[in-house]
Amino acid sequence: MRPKSICPPVKNMSETRLKQLRIKTGVLKRCCKELISYQKEADQIQEKIKKMQDEGQDVYYIKKQDLLLQETQNVIPDCQKRLNSAFQDLKTLVDEDKSVEESEEYQAASTSLQDTSSHITA
Repeated sequence: MRPKSICPPVKNMSETRLKQLRIKTGVLKRCCKELISYQKEADQIQEKIKKMQDEGQDVYYIKKQDLLLQETQNVIPDCQKRLNSAFQDLKTLVDEDKSVEESEEYQAASTSLQDTSSHITA
């Protein structure tokens, strides 16, 4: 009797590639969504601060909003860095393997790259 193999069966290489495409596409979309969300939040807080100043509200509350704005603006560079990294990872994966070009995952990855390219910084 033959001993059972301890290693799980090796997946097809294209299945592994498709899984990587799916994962990296999801990461790119999430990072882009997160960056946009923080940018919108910063804009909303700035508008709120301006409105509070125009209404002559207490300086204490305006400073609290300003601290909140600073916290939000401190997160944005990290989000941008993660988005740039995710974009490069997915772009490298898409560029290096054209064998799965006809798959849904590849098409979704290409579309995500096009959609998020406007948010990428050098």
